[in-house]
Amino acid sequence: TDPLMAENSPSRSTGAQTLPADFQAFLQTLLSQIAPASSRGQSDNPATLAQLLEIVPGYSYSPGESIFIDIFVTLAQCLSFIDIVQLGLGISECLVRARPHLRQLISERLLNNEPLTIAAITQVVDRFNAELRPYFAIILDNARLREEVDLPASINFFNHSMLPTIINIIMEEGGNQASFHRNLMKKCAMYVRQLCAILQYCCMDGVTGLESILRAFVSQMITSGPGVMQELTMSHSIINFRSFISTLNVPVE
Repeated sequence: TDPLMAENSPSRSTGAQTLPADFQAFLQTLLSQIAPASSRGQSDNPATLAQLLEIVPGYSYSPGESIFIDIFVTLAQCLSFIDIVQLGLGISECLVRARPHLRQLISERLLNNEPLTIAAITQVVDRFNAELRPYFAIILDNARLREEVDLPASINFFNHSMLPTIINIIMEEGGNQASFHRNLMKKCAMYVRQLCAILQYCCMDGVTGLESILRAFVSQMITSGPGVMQELTMSHSIINFRSFISTLNVPVE
């Protein structure tokens, strides 16, 4: 029996547990966002993810330390928990609200306020790849890779083939707002699916190796959080991953 599935089984008998007070406060705030505003008699906008994160013990953010964290925080400052649920259901209109902030981040943080040119986009992707390099150690430590595969070179090439399109969608001047969120969602989903397909192919153990990589990444990202949150985040990440990977049929070329 899979320990993870057994752990999340409704029939699993456990003793009563008391959640830490800080985590209880976080859950209460989170759950308050799920109920429709009308049922709460409120007209205020739901709290953003960034506002929810502020009550998580140990959470801190320093701009400029990581491109990936900067992108995550930029989205967290624009989107609510409800928006994330809707994105999971394929409802992507909320990305229109995030677009100006993403454009500002790319322009100031990645382009250094330089014009958007092919050469500039190439440099942006090079910066992405440079920040990815330390994470290859996590992959090598947690999965057995095929000897004939050069993973860093494969990911570098993949990013140069995929990321320019995503950057252009975000930065396009006067683009159609009605199609922007659908195009961005489609390209980002394609990026994730093809990246997973590449990693799965590179792993000698296939899906098992890919899951080991995910566990290692998630563990590193949540290591400073409270224990209960770490367990919940890991469990839900793996469950969602298994659901996602079951539909993965992207051929690796």
